[in-house]
Amino acid sequence: MGAIEDHINREKGMEKPDIYIVRKLEAILGKGVITMKEWIDTGRFYDRESYLLRNPSRLMASTCTDVIEYAGGVVIEALKNDKFYVSPKTLALFTDSLTEAEEYSWELNKEKLF
Repeated sequence: MGAIEDHINREKGMEKPDIYIVRKLEAILGKGVITMKEWIDTGRFYDRESYLLRNPSRLMASTCTDVIEYAGGVVIEALKNDKFYVSPKTLALFTDSLTEAEEYSWELNKEKLF
């Protein structure tokens, strides 16, 4: 199972699933392909507390204030110092640019989505 299918299943398992994102992810899954622009357009903005209510086991940076979650459950954290943080299992990225964080995350995750 790819990361998008896993994301759909997690969302459907929520007490109050986001039907909009489920439909969007199902459409992408049905096509079997996604561009970086389409992937970026799936980004959903959450404040830290709301995100942790939905994902209680997720570990986050102590200075994280907000989270952007993309198709496949890929996360970019917005930090108090106006930086963005991407924390893969390999090399982490701190940047002032959301675009740079999205491009970095896309490159790390695009092969895992389907």
